[in-house]
Amino acid sequence: MRIFIIYIILLLNTACVFSQVDRTKAPESDTPTPINVGKMETIKLDNGLKIYLVQKTGYPKFTININIEQPAINEDEFPEIREIVNSAFYKNPSTKKYTNKEIESTFKFYGADKGITLNGGFIRGLKRDIDKLLPICSDLLTNIIITEDNIKEFSGKKKKENKKKKNSGKDSKFNKNDYIDSLLYGKTSQKKEIKEKQLNYDNINIGDCYNYLKRRIVTSNTSILIFGDFTKEESKDLINRYFENWEKGKKLPSSHQTKLNKQILAKRKILVIDAPNSSQERISFNWGLNDAPTYFNKHIELEVLNEIFGGSQMSYVYRNLREDKGLCYFVGSSVSPNASGGTGAVWGSFKQGKSEIVIENILLEMLRIKNMDVSDKDLKIAKGSLIGKESRAMSGIATTPYISFSMVKDDYNLPDNYLQTRIPRIYNVSKKDIRTMAEKYIKPFECVISVNGNVREIKGKLEKFGEVIYLDKDGKIFKF
Repeated sequence: MRIFIIYIILLLNTACVFSQVDRTKAPESDTPTPINVGKMETIKLDNGLKIYLVQKTGYPKFTININIEQPAINEDEFPEIREIVNSAFYKNPSTKKYTNKEIESTFKFYGADKGITLNGGFIRGLKRDIDKLLPICSDLLTNIIITEDNIKEFSGKKKKENKKKKNSGKDSKFNKNDYIDSLLYGKTSQKKEIKEKQLNYDNINIGDCYNYLKRRIVTSNTSILIFGDFTKEESKDLINRYFENWEKGKKLPSSHQTKLNKQILAKRKILVIDAPNSSQERISFNWGLNDAPTYFNKHIELEVLNEIFGGSQMSYVYRNLREDKGLCYFVGSSVSPNASGGTGAVWGSFKQGKSEIVIENILLEMLRIKNMDVSDKDLKIAKGSLIGKESRAMSGIATTPYISFSMVKDDYNLPDNYLQTRIPRIYNVSKKDIRTMAEKYIKPFECVISVNGNVREIKGKLEKFGEVIYLDKDGKIFKF
């Protein structure tokens, strides 16, 4: 018996030796397989309401997200009324049909969740309970009770805030970002100045609030995302039952409007802002992309480019300045599209007195990715990282990507299968794509470099990179 036990032990030890992993070699990746991220279908009702359905067969829960497009607060003709109406949603909301106690107890009883505001909101729960929950949310949006207390309490608070703003209006601080924008795009070509409206609550009554609500809660500016085990027919029936009385109303202009800014800066400039007591030097690079609006046809390639350049801990910039030289705790980049045509940036906080070497090495990495093909390894790591993030975000019960997508789908004319095609598109990005994008959108010679540090110690060290502007903390030319 003892010999038998010894034999078994020896056999197990031998198996362990042969099963050791060779850690000198990275494991081979599996053949990529398609990831099922669910299909979104678009349904339009007769009253103008748009429904986006993401069917999850067999899933017992549901999420319904209601998005009601509202104008920007500075473009709203009645911002005071908007504030009052919004406050009614947040403070013990009741309707003519349901008291606040009934609303809260119902959702608690069914283990459901909600968040309803003037912009719509969401409800989550079990599908079997949806007919108990959805009518409450619909009623909250169209029949919320607004009282004199909402007006009195809110207006009193806001009048005090207006008084404070009036008294402190002369103490406006220097805004570095505005100054950088003026260098890049010119003072008059940037986004229009938003003048803050002086709120006035005098003579506002409950009728004004209800009329405002009636104009804002309309189907022409509303989309509803349904996530769960629903068919098209079930979805249409559900929304028709609880939203059929909504008026179509007047469609507001989309808040997602593209207006390209043209960069006028043709030669690199360095901006040094005095911060003598700072323990670190904050350094940033900023430039405009000019023709990369939101969701333009190469935005996937731009994502991969940024991941390799400075968007991750395996990127060029991070490995150089953080890992190799230990100049900072973190450094990152953003090369991304937006409504004004896209922007590029690199930023981080670095050791005092190191601005010269930091700038030199960031420029080196910009030139490297602009003039040399990336390696197969770096491209593979970047694509794997992005695909991993995408896969986690698009898990079987994740609703956030679908909600975000449904809010912009029509504005940017995106196809129903946009989310499904993102991962294959990332897979297909090539080294040539990265080189092409870098040549066009990485701009080491047409950028603004800003440094927050001790001007007296930095003076004379950065002129080799371009024209240097020295400012004090208030944005005035520094006097040495």
